[in-house]
Amino acid sequence: MLKSLLTLHQQCKQLQQDKNHIDAELATARALQQSSMPQAADIIRLEQQYHLTIASHYQPVSALGGDSFGIEALQPHLLAFWMADFSGHGIAAAMQNYYLQSMIKSSLTPTLEPGDYLGLLNDKICQWITLGQSATLFYALLNTHTSQLRYASAGFPHPILWQTATHSATFLQGVGLPLGMQPQHYPTLIADYAAGDMLILYSDALIETAGQNGHYADEKTLIHWLNSAPTATASLALDALLSYFALHNSSPLKDDLTLLVCQRNKTQPDL
Repeated sequence: MLKSLLTLHQQCKQLQQDKNHIDAELATARALQQSSMPQAADIIRLEQQYHLTIASHYQPVSALGGDSFGIEALQPHLLAFWMADFSGHGIAAAMQNYYLQSMIKSSLTPTLEPGDYLGLLNDKICQWITLGQSATLFYALLNTHTSQLRYASAGFPHPILWQTATHSATFLQGVGLPLGMQPQHYPTLIADYAAGDMLILYSDALIETAGQNGHYADEKTLIHWLNSAPTATASLALDALLSYFALHNSSPLKDDLTLLVCQRNKTQPDL
């Protein structure tokens, strides 16, 4: 009996050691994944350089997530930003999203149109992605000289542009299959992005999480919510999105939730 108890104690001790080891590795992986996304100092620098206000929210469903976003300076007047969502959850999705994030950051160029850039990424991803998996991605270039947003979408939820001139939100349209499915041409689209306007990116958890009644909150409802809620600043818009999600979802998070709001400041420097 005593021998059995000692054996059981040793087994429990070993299991605890194994758990601690796994927890430590997950913490390292989580820190590595989060370090690939913009840090507070990066955000402040970009806000100052491009006269922006940026608010974000990143909430993975588990220790590691399949979502990511990025913002990078390309030229004094040109800024790139993107959001990606790899299919699946957990370690596998996180590893592939980290690889995608690294690939994007190492290959950014001001000379390619967003649609051409997505096509280039897609060709590369098709070579290594696991069969049955894919990634949605929105990629855009902001030119502060022309106040234009040039963008392309690979199956990503429709971004929202809140315009200060009308004090209302509308969807930016985009077409294209997710990355990694097949060779694909992605068109580059253009939208006016004036001082005071806000670009809002969100992962599909915002509109594809069922509420208590089993119904999903559609894009039309989301736009109505934004148009009726206080959204004059990036932080208010982010709060409105989180309130919207909380209202339509009372169950534990089942998908990674990522939000990014990028507002051009109303007072712009002389060009």
